Amino acid sequence: MLTVDIRKFIQDENIEFIDVRYTSLEGRLRSINFPVKQLDYFIEKGIGVDGSSLGLMDEKNSDMVIKPDLTHYYPDPFSPIPTLILFGKLFLTKGRGYFDGDPRRILEKTVSILKEEDIADEILTLPELEFYVFDGCNYQNSPLFSTIDIQTREGYPGCNGYHADYPLDLQKDFRSHLMAVFGEVGIGVKYGHHEVGSFSQSEIELLSSDPVTTAENVLLGKYIVQRVANSYNLVATFMPKPIYGEPGSGLHFHLLLKKNGSSIFYDEKDKEHLSYDLKSFAKGILKHGKAISSFTNPTTNSYKRLTSGFESPRKLSYSVGGRESAIRIPDYFEGGDIDIEYRPPDATCNPYLALSVILLSGLDGVKTSMGKKEQKGTLEELPCNLLEAANALMKDKDFLTRDGIFPEWILDRWCDAKRKEFWDIESRPSAIEFIRYFSL
Repeated sequence: MLTVDIRKFIQDENIEFIDVRYTSLEGRLRSINFPVKQLDYFIEKGIGVDGSSLGLMDEKNSDMVIKPDLTHYYPDPFSPIPTLILFGKLFLTKGRGYFDGDPRRILEKTVSILKEEDIADEILTLPELEFYVFDGCNYQNSPLFSTIDIQTREGYPGCNGYHADYPLDLQKDFRSHLMAVFGEVGIGVKYGHHEVGSFSQSEIELLSSDPVTTAENVLLGKYIVQRVANSYNLVATFMPKPIYGEPGSGLHFHLLLKKNGSSIFYDEKDKEHLSYDLKSFAKGILKHGKAISSFTNPTTNSYKRLTSGFESPRKLSYSVGGRESAIRIPDYFEGGDIDIEYRPPDATCNPYLALSVILLSGLDGVKTSMGKKEQKGTLEELPCNLLEAANALMKDKDFLTRDGIFPEWILDRWCDAKRKEFWDIESRPSAIEFIRYFSL
């Protein structure tokens, strides 16, 4: 049966439809909706799902069910019919329990293992959503024709857009509208501003929450940005590198782990106030940085952002205040507010899986006491492309499978898909190649 709070909300708001959201393996948001009177039935029985269409199962045996989860609920601000958004959990059929490849379930297990290992009893994560908004974008690709045509009224080449105001920023009202809608659905916003990009780049930083809620906020946040942009006759993209020669868009994650109400990252006796646990956790992330980039930066476009300057966080090191290191400890936080900012991820990731691999790599660092050494990381860098990232994951995956968090078959399926994706795109001639080589 329904919880009292949700039932009351449904009655008070005259909710007519339920929209259940979940993700495919790659992280694309999926949904199925139904009349509210069916909710109790689907909570018990689930809704049939074809797992092969999600990249999660083979076609020969692909039946599974999704059941609405009542932990969080969000009113859909765009539906003309009162609709409530719930996230779902994937189950095997015939009462065989949770589906171990469900991205949401993997993150839930990750959070549980950190608490069971007594690393932390509270885990807070905060995402920074960066994106471009254009007046229009037309793109097409076929064996005989390829084009990209971006239209924007804002900015000019070489303009530094960081915290720009009118007339360089034409989208302040748009961002305010976005943040208001975020608030309507219950997603807390810290602030929004124009980002460094010359042409219509924005950032909205959300408030911290537990990792599963953060993943939901990222997924719904992208949905809200794109829906509001459409209402303004604009188009929004979270592509990591949509414009050559301009800053890319990331999805920085701040991590704060607490135990008994205090940050495990703070040590007043250390000269930089950085605890042994922080150094161990950070170095665990850096140790596995190449492998986890397959999940945090899962597209070929991701590496165009990471290899192109603009404070690109390529170095597998950590620093206080530095923006070119993969891990930045913000210099403006003190005491119990000290956190870790992991800067490489971008919003093409599946946030459930991205947060899982980041937390599990940090856990491995703490468990293996890597914090004994005082150097601030390694001299290595992140992979140069998606193929390197997939190969790195295949060589370094034990920390993900050790506690049964990631099924081995998920990692194999993921890497196979990423290798195929890399070669599919790499093998296609590009416009710049014609410019360089057509007449050679």
